[in-house]
Amino acid sequence: MRPGRPSSLTITSGPITVEARLHPVPARPGKGLDPARARRRYQGFLTSNQPQVVAELTPFRGETGAEDAAVTGSGPFACSAERFSWELDGPRCRGRLNANPADLDSLLRTLFAHLAVRSNGVILHAASLSFGGRAHLFVGVSGAGKTTLSRCLGGRTFGGQKVATLSDELVLLTNEGTAASPRFRVHSTPFWGEFRMPANNGSAPLGRIFLLAKGKAKVAPLAAAQAQARLLRCLVCFERSKTVLSSSWDLLLAALARHPAAELSWDGKDAEHIVEIMRQERTTP
Repeated sequence: MRPGRPSSLTITSGPITVEARLHPVPARPGKGLDPARARRRYQGFLTSNQPQVVAELTPFRGETGAEDAAVTGSGPFACSAERFSWELDGPRCRGRLNANPADLDSLLRTLFAHLAVRSNGVILHAASLSFGGRAHLFVGVSGAGKTTLSRCLGGRTFGGQKVATLSDELVLLTNEGTAASPRFRVHSTPFWGEFRMPANNGSAPLGRIFLLAKGKAKVAPLAAAQAQARLLRCLVCFERSKTVLSSSWDLLLAALARHPAAELSWDGKDAEHIVEIMRQERTTP
């Protein structure tokens, strides 16, 4: 790559593909986001496929907006946060961010969350373990135990079947069917938490939905309203449009109607019991 020219990496998760063009700091060729480090960070999610969106990303110093990210507009769209901002008009995106990996990750999270809604999906704060051909969701806010569970079970084999970790932090949930006949699928994302195992762009049909709690390993039923409220708290959505929020909520309600949620208490022990719970898939026709 010649000095002053952007480096490019195309990142994918499920149906979403974004080409991020990392520009050097203006008037300082060779300075800015480290392309090699970014490639290592998103390794396993890089693709040569045609992107839906091309994002021209330019580093700067300072602050761009409010502390909390928010997406506004109805096309073109704009997102502003404390350390990054972007504008999206069709397939073209222009963004500004501080030249460090954390802010690149934050910018991409908001952009992927925005595109997820327009791909009949949502992003959730959840770990996901694939076992027996199904991806089970373990939903919870920070500190609920998502990473601990992923670290304990991911990569292990039980009864000749391997547990694969799709994510320990954020997952993409999509409806590949119709509103009348939904078919939900869970996709890994490049946005992981503390569990830095080699990650790939994997996916599997949705199995069970568990809301995490602390305590001795057991499963307890949840009233529909309680499950809805707890799942909604874990929705990753930066939109301010009531229409977008409503469509995201409808997708979650449809998922809960077909895959009733339960509360899973776990104290970090008895991993085999968690695997047995995953075997007992519950799906409402």
